[in-house]
Amino acid sequence: MTVRLFRSLVCIGLVATFLASCSSTHRLYLDSLRLAFRSGPEKSLADIQQSNIDLLQLELGNKNPVFLALAFKEDNTSKWVSADHAVFVFHYDKLVRTSGFPSDLLQTSNLTENHLAPALKPSSTSWQYTLDIANHEYGLPVNATLESSGSETMEFYGHTFHLQKWVETLQAKPSTPYWDSSYTWENIYLVEPESGYVIYSEQRASPFTDEMVITYVSRIARHLKAQEEQVHE
Repeated sequence: MTVRLFRSLVCIGLVATFLASCSSTHRLYLDSLRLAFRSGPEKSLADIQQSNIDLLQLELGNKNPVFLALAFKEDNTSKWVSADHAVFVFHYDKLVRTSGFPSDLLQTSNLTENHLAPALKPSSTSWQYTLDIANHEYGLPVNATLESSGSETMEFYGHTFHLQKWVETLQAKPSTPYWDSSYTWENIYLVEPESGYVIYSEQRASPFTDEMVITYVSRIARHLKAQEEQVHE
């Protein structure tokens, strides 16, 4: 048994123990976890459609893509888990917390002003907050500006998507003495205009982490299914 498979089984076992008191809903959840944690970097559209819980694909740096399963969603925050116990927490699809990495993003402050919120996005383009980053900075001040950047065309599962593009420009000013100036980077969010959902993004959680490419594959699958149903009406 490989180490990766062993970790996957342990993770599934822990979740199973936690959910043991419940019934069919939790069995469906566990079945979906097994799908999400199945070895191999690729999943077909049929694989995604068979899942009873949401999945997303994440690429970190130059590593092979992995699939995450949605653990819970509450108050506009979603928590996603991987087979090796990594945790990614998003608020309105912006990465605000991680667990399982040397430079974990421990906290993002002032989430009520997150400019990716639908109610704020059209009118509010500026957002100030702080980051707590393990082994680096605590209370790191960040200024973020969100701007519409036209449209972009991408292909998923053989289908072409015309998406709205939003670019978030971030500037941080670390207090560490060897930093001479502020640090600037960009996050990109591509939004499906009919649903208003982000279905693809390129994000860095902090100046000290690699870029993450995030594809909301379950959202894509639902959109394609809705289009197919419209054609047959």
